[in-house]
Amino acid sequence: MADTAAVSKQSAAGAGGNTNPNLSVVPEPKSRQRFPSALNQRQVHEVELARSLCIAAKKAAYAPALAQLEISPQFITDLESDIKEAVEQSFRAVQCTTAKEALTVGEQTAKETLVRSLRDVQQAAKVKFQHTEPARLQDYLIGERIAANQATLDQSAQGIMSRANADRPPGVDTTVIVRVETEREAYVQSNAQQVSEQGNAKAQRNFRDVQVNSIKTRRQKIQLAAEKAWPWHKDMSAQARTEFRLPKGRPYHL
Repeated sequence: MADTAAVSKQSAAGAGGNTNPNLSVVPEPKSRQRFPSALNQRQVHEVELARSLCIAAKKAAYAPALAQLEISPQFITDLESDIKEAVEQSFRAVQCTTAKEALTVGEQTAKETLVRSLRDVQQAAKVKFQHTEPARLQDYLIGERIAANQATLDQSAQGIMSRANADRPPGVDTTVIVRVETEREAYVQSNAQQVSEQGNAKAQRNFRDVQVNSIKTRRQKIQLAAEKAWPWHKDMSAQARTEFRLPKGRPYHL
């Protein structure tokens, strides 16, 4: 009996007496919300590389030789201008996305306001018809998923308020009808603005991508010209090849 009691006591202590956490268990990392950046890392590298080549190409030690290979001062000026525009275009795209996110919050608020008002009208219809003409409640879409999506909510609101305007259930007067219609219009507009900003952001990013590809093509042309002017096998080319990001000990290839 003593042994049994001892075992029971030890079991109880093992079950509830150990308050130390299991340090070997690593909690799952929290997921991080990702936001679109102005430029992805590949584009950042491309733009910065092109910018550094433009700086090198304008130097007196290199500009004359490059000008003979179709890399004129105007070529460099245009490229620098496009680099600046690409960066600005990227931030405009981010601003559109930020605006879209703000509109999403506004749309949700407008949706909740509209649905609450429609539920109130449905309740008023129950008061008027539940015990006298229950079939009339179908006109108010009671029991239906009136907020299933944007189009459904818009159409449901129009149908419910049209019926309420004709029946005037208790508590639903002209003031209420006008207010709910204003809420419906605000909800529809908030959704339309959100879609517009989303499309704007996509268009800005597409244009940005085209710009970066053009910058890349002209950056490569500068390097090809530098490869011609300062070939890898000549000792005097070392400094120029470093500044134009050309490989050492071998020719530059695309």
